[in-house]
Amino acid sequence: MQQVDPQRSELRELHDLSFARIDARFGEARAEGELRFAEARADLDLRFARVDTRFATLEKTLVEHIERRFSDLIKWSFVFWVGSTVTLVVALAALARFTR
Repeated sequence: MQQVDPQRSELRELHDLSFARIDARFGEARAEGELRFAEARADLDLRFARVDTRFATLEKTLVEHIERRFSDLIKWSFVFWVGSTVTLVVALAALARFTR
């Protein structure tokens, strides 16, 4: 029993030293990984900002295009309406002359 206790304590010390070395290695790797993650996050934020700017520009261009097409549609609808009304009035006036 007295021989097992010192061997057990030596084994525990070796075990603790091994885990301390492993923790140190992973600690360095973790710090490096966190730095890489922060750099990647900053790069993604920059790219998202560029995409947001492009979408804002595209949205503005699209809204302007739709407004222009809508005003063209209203203009040509008015021209068609006026033309149809004039044609109808002229046709009714001609019909009224012939029926007298």
